[in-house]
Amino acid sequence: MVSEYGDWEYYAQNAGLNQSAWADLKEEERTSRQSLGAGEKRLLQQALNIQEAHNSNLTVPAFGDGYWVMFDYNRGYADDLETSGIMSLERLPKLSYWFFRSQRDASERSELYSAGPMVKIASYWQQGSSPQIRVFSNADEVELKLNGHSLGRLKPVRHAMSDHLAHPPFLFEAGRFEPGVVEATAFIGGRAVATDRVETPGPAVRLQIELDDSGAAPQPRDLVFARVRALDVNGRLVPGATGIVRLTGSGRLQLVGSTTAELEGGIASLLVRMSPGVKGFLRAEAKGLAPAALRN
Repeated sequence: MVSEYGDWEYYAQNAGLNQSAWADLKEEERTSRQSLGAGEKRLLQQALNIQEAHNSNLTVPAFGDGYWVMFDYNRGYADDLETSGIMSLERLPKLSYWFFRSQRDASERSELYSAGPMVKIASYWQQGSSPQIRVFSNADEVELKLNGHSLGRLKPVRHAMSDHLAHPPFLFEAGRFEPGVVEATAFIGGRAVATDRVETPGPAVRLQIELDDSGAAPQPRDLVFARVRALDVNGRLVPGATGIVRLTGSGRLQLVGSTTAELEGGIASLLVRMSPGVKGFLRAEAKGLAPAALRN
């Protein structure tokens, strides 16, 4: 069993699978240690590191592997976070999460976890995004459209970093960045089975609050995350938004721990306890953005 992979070999200078191409493995853009707010380019590099290492594992006599690590975490012996998780400390997915999701066969079904056909555009599609658009899917083919114009209906790309994967990523060439809408449609046996859509966001203008109950109705005393998102004028998430969010709560929505959090990937997460009693009220504020409120 390969119990850890995908992190240290890309962080240490004397390790790694691709020494010739990525000679200086301590550069910030080469490591798998990327926070949710590190930006699209670095999160795509983390996903590529994981893809290469997992692909290599499939060539050895092992019955399974486990990436290090699922969630970012506090080290204990140092004051910085270990950020090689495919999800943040607050359980929000990075782009590499969707790579792993795509390796689950479309025929698999479950009511307990995310299963079935899927497609995910691994791009924020904003100024600075790569014109080569990576798409994760467990389908046979994917068609990608930019502002209604088809960039092709392609099969997954198999090369030295993907030749053993169950479902390699798809790569589309847009030529250049053009603001607008990117739409992906996944096909199995010629039938459309899943879609995804990304729109170029504008500047962040306001906040939005939601309680993340992870699909289960919270009970008294439960702890849940309040997700505060920075949105543009059309209600689109702005992944590049930064700043400090301050949250206040009352009634049955009681804040636990810090009342402030940084926007990462356009989202700030704060912990709330669902106390018994009357309805609660949350208010989120951040400099330069219209505040948001939630009653529950």
